[in-house]
Amino acid sequence: MKKMIVSIALTATIAGCSGGGPGKSDVEQALANHFEQGAGIRPTFEGLEVGACAKVQGGPGHACSVSGRAAFNMGGRTQRETLTGTFVFDQVGGRWTVVGAQ
Repeated sequence: MKKMIVSIALTATIAGCSGGGPGKSDVEQALANHFEQGAGIRPTFEGLEVGACAKVQGGPGHACSVSGRAAFNMGGRTQRETLTGTFVFDQVGGRWTVVGAQ
């Protein structure tokens, strides 16, 4: 019983820390849209990892560390680019959007 109470308390604490930031699928969708708008090619992601996300102080959105590879199919040839950095995501029109990078 004691273990169950500790487990429930820990789960509630972790859930409370999320702060309403984007989930991994939200980040992947927002990045795909961002690159498609910029390059005209929608990438797929390989090994995409989303690290810690934190509410931006004094600004919009959540800054999230991201790493992995973006794969762009260009005329039957695939070009892979390393993707490592901190991106800022905010909800625009009800969906998560990349609004900056740090």
